[in-house]
Order: sequence, then structure tokens, then C-alpha cells
Amino acid sequence: MFFNPLIAALSALVLARLGAFLTKSNAAGIGAAILWAFTTIAWAHSRTYFTEPLAALLGLIATGALLRWHFEGDPSKTRRHLICFTAALAAGVWARVDFPIIAAGLLVALAFFALQRRSEAGSRARFTSVAICGAAVALSFALLQFVNHSRYGGVDLTSGYADQSEGV
Repeated sequence: MFFNPLIAALSALVLARLGAFLTKSNAAGIGAAILWAFTTIAWAHSRTYFTEPLAALLGLIATGALLRWHFEGDPSKTRRHLICFTAALAAGVWARVDFPIIAAGLLVALAFFALQRRSEAGSRARFTSVAICGAAVALSFALLQFVNHSRYGGVDLTSGYADQSEGV
């Protein structure tokens, strides 16, 4: 009953942190979260039967981790961000049927960021990381298809947390 409102509130927190990271201003991050919460349809979609809050949270976590991976130079921190990025994308595939489109876009951004730094030391490790992330997300999607095939008897692109009709 309270799952989606909690997820929507966590999304606002993640957005505030992302805004603060990008602008180097806590006030701007909080302002972005307030604008998102009160001027978009996020509030209405935090009802019980919608899948958007979970997909939004996982997408925001993945985007924040990707940007931190790109802009922070410390290799010990970037590995942690890359693991968070991969986990959010792999979980997002299970959250909503159209999330693989978001995951593909973020994986393309990851590859683009890795290409930008190909002349730096450790560029081979970056490309290996891109390949591992893509493989992990593809494996998650394949596992979802296996579960759907086992459960429903056919290949179905819907997730276990499938969309509900607007009237519910």
C-alpha cells in the first residue's frame, strides 16, 4: 500500500542528490526535487498500482551513477559507481516493460563516455567495464524472458511488476 509513495519519495531524494552533484549546489538539487515532485505527474503516479515510480527511481539511480563514474577520476570510487549503474539497469529491466529502452540509452551513454577517454591510461579497463555492464543487463533481460517463458509458456516481454489499467 505504501510502496509507491515511498519509492516516489526516494526518487525525489535521488534527484536532489543528482542535482546537487551536477550544479555543486544543495539548494539547486533540492529545488529540482521539489519541482519534480509538485509540477510533474510523479505525485499522481505514486498511487498503489503504477509501475512508473520504481522505473523512475532505478533510472535516476543509474543516471546518477553513470555521471559520477564519468566525472570522478578516482578508480576506487568509479568501480563502485559502475556496479551501482549496472545493478540499477539490471533491476530496471524487471521493473517495467519499456525500461530496456532506457537501459539501452544509458548503455550507449556509457560507451560514449568510455570513448571520450580512450586516450587516457586505463581505457582498456573502461571498455571492459562497458562490455561487462552490457552483458549483465542482457543477462538480466534473458533471465526475465526465461522466467516469463516458464511461467506463461511463451516469450512475453512484460515484467512481473506489470502495468495496471488506469481504472484500478
